[in-house]
Amino acid sequence: MTAQPPGPDRLPDAESKDAPLTAGLKRLARDDGKAGWHLGARLRNSFLTGLLLVGPGAMTLYHLWQRHQWQK
Repeated sequence: MTAQPPGPDRLPDAESKDAPLTAGLKRLARDDGKAGWHLGARLRNSFLTGLLLVGPGAMTLYHLWQRHQWQK
């Protein structure tokens, strides 16, 4: 007969080691009915996304326009 390695349920301090992890997983899995984001958070995230997408192109066009004006 082969001896089985001790599992988490056989270790005396397994519960104390896993307690923070278990509590965190339970908190993540809990459904407290607050689905979705608040309107302000959605607007803020949309604004920042727009800046990241449009900003570099707008800066490039402005730089090219300034360079064109300088060469005249």
